[in-house]
This record gives sequence, C-alpha cells and structure tokens, in this order.
Amino acid sequence: MRILIITSFIVLFSVLFISPASVRGESVQTITAEGELDPTLRFHYAHHGETAYTIPEKTIQIGLGPVVYGVTDFLQVGTNVISPAYGAVVANTKLNLVDLENVGIGLGFEYSHLFNSFGFPENLGFRTKRKGVNVYLPSATVSTRLSNAVYLHTGAKYIYSPDAEKDEYIQKRSILKNSKVFSDFEVRFSDRKALLFGPAYAYQLKALGGGLSYRISGKDIGYSIQLGASALIDQNKKWIFDPVIQLVWRI
Repeated sequence: MRILIITSFIVLFSVLFISPASVRGESVQTITAEGELDPTLRFHYAHHGETAYTIPEKTIQIGLGPVVYGVTDFLQVGTNVISPAYGAVVANTKLNLVDLENVGIGLGFEYSHLFNSFGFPENLGFRTKRKGVNVYLPSATVSTRLSNAVYLHTGAKYIYSPDAEKDEYIQKRSILKNSKVFSDFEVRFSDRKALLFGPAYAYQLKALGGGLSYRISGKDIGYSIQLGASALIDQNKKWIFDPVIQLVWRI
C-alpha cells in the first residue's frame, strides 16, 4: 500500500509537468484599486483544509510553525519548524493541477514522523512517548468560483498509518480527526476580508461537525490573520473542539 501511494504521487507529478500549458490559467495581476474585489486573488488554505491553489513562485510564507515555499506558481513545499518540539517532523507538498478562471484542482501530500517527545505529559495525546511512527496524509481539493465574492472549496484528506493502526493509544487520540471530507465556503467582503465556514465529516472517527473563521489580510496580501473554531461530535457523542489560529507573512 505504501509503495502504491508513493508511486501514484510520482505519476501525478509527471502528468503535471507534461500536461499542456492550456490547462493552466495565465498569471494575473492581483492588486486592484482600493475597495475593488479581485476574483483572481487566491489563498492556498481555507477553513477545514487546503484550497486547490498554491502560493506564487519564489515566495515564502511564514506562519506560527508552518513555513511554505513556492517552487513554481503551481508547486509548493513546506514544513513545520516548531513540530519537533512536540515530537513530530513534518514535510508536505501541494500541486495545483488545474487553474482555470472558475475552477481549480489540487493534490497534496504530507508526511509526519512521530518520535519520543521528551517526556511531555500524557494529556498531549499521541505526541508523547512514541517512537518511529510514520503518518501519511494524501489530500485532494476542488475549488470553484461561484461568483466574484464566493468560492467553494471541497476536498478530502486521508490518514494512512500502519504504525498508528497497531497502536491503541494513538487510535484513541486526535490524530484521526484529520481524515475527513469537507466543504468550505469563502465569502469575500473585499480583497482583504473574508468569512470562511462549512461542514466536515471525519470518517475514521465517524464524527460530524463544522466550523467558522474570519480572515483579514494586509495591504497587497503581505500578511494574513485568520481566527475561528471547529467542532466535531463522534458516534459516542464526544465533542472535539479545535481553535483556528492562522497568522502568516508572505515575503
């Protein structure tokens, strides 16, 4: 199964680089007059998950842990610089396969290696006293522009981890909440302000929920702040709450 996943991702990379240029939209100017809504301005994250889009070529986005680099206008790579402090090494990538005027398609892949997190207390969940646990997270998203002010980002993420499946301690923790399908609406009030909301279903936990967040971006989208929360309730009526705190700077 592991070989199949890796092979599939390599094939997708190959298809991307040999695909006709006509499949991808031309680069566009995103700076508009004050107060004018620019429908071509696209963020690479939504509320529950990623959008189909990537950050521009040769730009770096620095957040509260996550760091992303645009290798090209349609390929980005990233990591989390603070995750080793709680026992995880993370590497991820995303491809914007299709970028048309009204629709985008993206594929992503994240790898995490969990290790002994230096004796953190038990209540930190799977991030403690675990060695050599590998977690794979493939994902796919379709982003649709419904109007100049509204986008819909629909996607799915799946946790694949044979190591975790054999570990009851990890199974009981929150790692599996990342396996989910979601629909995020992005309602823009301007280039700089947007409301993001929508439902999500964590199918490995059999948990249903939703979330809401608000994004404010700086001049020319130099920085972005997004605050909100998500909630899931599983089949045992147990609630899982997560704050959404995104603070990123693009250089």
